[in-house]
Amino acid sequence: MTELALHLKALSSFEFASELRRISDLAGEGDAASQESLEGLVKNCSADAWKTDARFCAAVSSALIQTGTHRSMLFMMRYLSNLPASVPFGAVELFSSHLPLYGARLLPTLRQMAESEEEASRAVGIQTLCNMYFEKKLQTEDETFLKARLEKFRDDRYSTGHFAELVRADMASRSPEDGERFANGILIDS
Repeated sequence: MTELALHLKALSSFEFASELRRISDLAGEGDAASQESLEGLVKNCSADAWKTDARFCAAVSSALIQTGTHRSMLFMMRYLSNLPASVPFGAVELFSSHLPLYGARLLPTLRQMAESEEEASRAVGIQTLCNMYFEKKLQTEDETFLKARLEKFRDDRYSTGHFAELVRADMASRSPEDGERFANGILIDS
């Protein structure tokens, strides 16, 4: 465990959250040392660490994602592409709810993850795409990809089937006019 990790774990909950916020803000402003510190903390979040110290792993992963930097996105995609199948459900849920922050630039990687043979990576990819679908952050071609992927998908130990079923039901209930209105809304808002 790194010196920074030991220091953070010794803090009260409020001090811990405040210090992580400070480091995350600095990293978001381009401070390379802060970015490296957060990356080092996340690297230590193995599948076992997620089981024994989920609060810490969730906090440092969230802090890194919240920087919103291109570098943090690349780091998280490498980290998630090697996510072991033994990682708990809560970690997958956390990632899939936070990753939409990166927006459309994440979509090519999410597509790859959604087709992965690795169960945890696939769950993160599909669940994140489902979240982005409900947040209306997917273009037509991305919705088409997601629909095709969900037609082949059944379920996994991460309850991804629940998300898939919600999206399938929503897609089936939408009329072609809804899609056209949504597309026009994107063009008008852009």
